[in-house]
Amino acid sequence: MAKPQNGATVRLYQNLGFQTIGRRTLGEALVANGDAHPLPTDYAAQSKYTTHDGLIMTFRVSRM
Repeated sequence: MAKPQNGATVRLYQNLGFQTIGRRTLGEALVANGDAHPLPTDYAAQSKYTTHDGLIMTFRVSRM
C-alpha cells in the first residue's frame, strides 16, 4: 500500500511490475499490516483514518 502523493515509491513499485488494484483508508492499511494498536478508539469518526486515499498495489506471480 502506498500514498499516491509519494510518486517515487509508486513509480518504483510500478517499475518492479506492481499494479494498482484499488484504494484503501489509513485505518484499513494499519489493520491489514497488523499495526492496529496505534489506532484511536474513535478512529472511525476521523476522516484521516476513513478517507480512501491510499493505493493498493499488487504483484502477481504465475506458476508454470
